[in-house]
Amino acid sequence: MGKRTKQLEEITMSHKETFFSQLKQTMSSSNSSRRKQYCLMNPHLEPSPFLNRALHIPEQNRIAANRLKLGSHHLRIETGRWSRTPVQERLCICGTGIQTEEHVLIECPRSHHQRTAYNMHAQSLNELFEFDTEDTKELRNLAEYIKKILSLFKDLICN
Repeated sequence: MGKRTKQLEEITMSHKETFFSQLKQTMSSSNSSRRKQYCLMNPHLEPSPFLNRALHIPEQNRIAANRLKLGSHHLRIETGRWSRTPVQERLCICGTGIQTEEHVLIECPRSHHQRTAYNMHAQSLNELFEFDTEDTKELRNLAEYIKKILSLFKDLICN
């Protein structure tokens, strides 16, 4: 029985590898703006380290980081999709650009104070999400930063 179970596991792993290989190919060659954005935040298309509960990242921070990566947030780049607002009209409340994930995390004057407080000085999303997955302190800091930024902009939109 153990031999057959091992064979089944090997077949299943082979199918998983094939599936993920095809998925990565599809994601990286997609023209979808949401998929392109995801590829900027996860260039290697690896499972999110924020899913790992063993890292002891507070639940709200983990959820915020994963929502940002998956486009499940209330920034205007996303809410504009829901209402079919043209991209160029999804402006940030700061008036300096389109309210994208990159804008609020890296460029927006409204989030400058948070960037300084959390020592986030990346020049691109790709750079922001290039971190050592073994450095739990860095992951916790990034997740908390993302939660603060998403909360800040949600509050600003609602007021």
